[in-house]
Parts: sequence; C-alpha cells; structure tokens
Amino acid sequence: MGGLDKQRTTKALLCAFAISLVLVHSSESTEVQIGELLFQSKLLGKSPGLACSSCHDPNRAFQDGYERSLARIIVLRRNAPSLLNVNRHTSFTWDGRHASLKQQILEPLLSQQEVGATEASLQRYLSTEPLLKIDFEAAAAKAKTSAAEYVAYSLERYLLEVVATKETKFEEIVRKGLTLPRAAEAGFALFTGKAGCSECHAPPLFTDNLFHDIGLPRRQIILQATGADSYSLGFDYGRGDIQPGTENLHAFRTPSLVNSAITAPYMHDGSFRSLREVIDFYDRGRRGSAPLNLTPAEKHDIIEFLCTLVDVRYQLPCSR
Repeated sequence: MGGLDKQRTTKALLCAFAISLVLVHSSESTEVQIGELLFQSKLLGKSPGLACSSCHDPNRAFQDGYERSLARIIVLRRNAPSLLNVNRHTSFTWDGRHASLKQQILEPLLSQQEVGATEASLQRYLSTEPLLKIDFEAAAAKAKTSAAEYVAYSLERYLLEVVATKETKFEEIVRKGLTLPRAAEAGFALFTGKAGCSECHAPPLFTDNLFHDIGLPRRQIILQATGADSYSLGFDYGRGDIQPGTENLHAFRTPSLVNSAITAPYMHDGSFRSLREVIDFYDRGRRGSAPLNLTPAEKHDIIEFLCTLVDVRYQLPCSR
C-alpha cells in the first residue's frame, strides 16, 4: 500500500472512530436525559403526584432533609438516604432487603404509598412524551420490555452515570499525593484509631455493608418508659423483618460515610441532626461499649475529616 493510501486509510479510521465516539456520547446523553426526566416527573403514578426527586432532591444532595420522609398521605417510618452513594453498597434500603439497585427503584416506584405507578400509568405517561415514546417503543420491540422495567433501567443509568459519587475530596487528595489539612489529618488518625470509626466504616467505601443494632436513643427511651421492646409496640424491626433471629433485631445497614457531611439528619430514623450529635452518641458509650472520652478538639477534627469525604462536585455546607 502506498503512502497516500495509508494516509487515506488512517484518516478514514480516525473519522470512523470520531463518529463512533459521537454516537456513544449521544446515546449516553439521551439515556441521561431520559433518566433525569423520569426522576423529576410527578406524572408517573397517582395524583397528586410524587416524583423520585420529592424524597431525593438534587438540590439537597439527593435526600430530603427530613427525619422521616413524607409520602402521599403518611410519614414513612424511615429516613430517606442520599442517592449519592448508590454505587458503594452491596444491598439497598436500611434493612438490605434488595440486592440490586433496580429492585430498590421498583419498590417506591410501584408502592401505592409513594409514587404509586402501575404498568398502565407508566405506559400512558411514556406515550405522551415524544422522546420517551420513541425510545420506549424501540426498547419494547427489541426485548419485549415492560414500561416498569424500562423506567427502572433508565433511572438506574441516570443514578449510576450522573448522580453516584465518582470522587471525593479525600480521594482526590490521595490520588494527587497531596496532604490533608491539619485538622482533617488529625481527624483521620482519630477515625482509624482512638475513636474506632473505621471498625465499621473502613476506607475506601467507608462502610462494612453489614447490619448492626447500635442501640439508638429513641429505642432506649421507649424501653425505659414502657418496659416493652419497640417491636412489640409496632416500631421498626430493621433487618429482623428480613432475616428473623435475635442477632438481626433492630439491626440496620451501615451507611457509607461518603457525603455524610452534607446529608443530615442521620440514622435510619433521622434521630440525629448533626455530625456532632452522632459523635456525642458514640462518645458517651453506646450499649456494650465503653465511652471514647473524646475532647471537643478531637470531635472537631473528626468532623473536619468527614467533610473531606464529600463529592468534589458539591459545595454544600458541612453539617457540623
């Protein structure tokens, strides 16, 4: 092959590669647009409508800021966790009853207490949006996809590709070989040492993805006031609802501490309003554990470290 032919072949390959990149990025962009549109829509289910964003507000780090989320006509029994960490868990919901993100998406989507969608309502909505109509009809023709499966897939792509945290400030500092600010560095030493936080929140995920009953104050108050366990009074049984057994009673999934500094309130029932309240709880010595005896300065430093575990895209104030 002559030199001119080689140049033409190379140019053709580069051109084809460039076109393929455009097509790939265009496809991703369309998926993201579809997922975001569905995430924000209040027309998927019953009226008056709830959207995914009603409990997972993008302006509030994809949570709602309430102790427990407000559903259609009731207050739900648990706090709505931020969606920024969906790529860092091996199970979903506070009791871990879902093994995949798709299963987790389908539950509130189809729950009559939450979004309240049905196959019929989803098909009706998809038929009214030109972008969705064309894409859904193509997907259904190719793989006989139901409307619910299509919506769940689109939301999953949006959450994993756009919402999920890719890098925190801490990870950026480590990647670049830089040094943490003094207080945060001291906090990291306490986090992995004296305070013992890393026993359940070890890097890099900052969760052990297991389930624990840490003896939250709200349950202890009920026990002291009534002499009855909270489960007998209809309160949350946690992992025990999924896997019966004494070791699972009132046990809940260890949340990742990534983005914890911007996603107050904390715990499955939203019972702590700030990171300081959480640290004070552990410092006093939870059930079966000795007090940590942290000084105010040490508590401050731990919080400063937690503030580095925030997605670099967010400039929200830390919940000190």
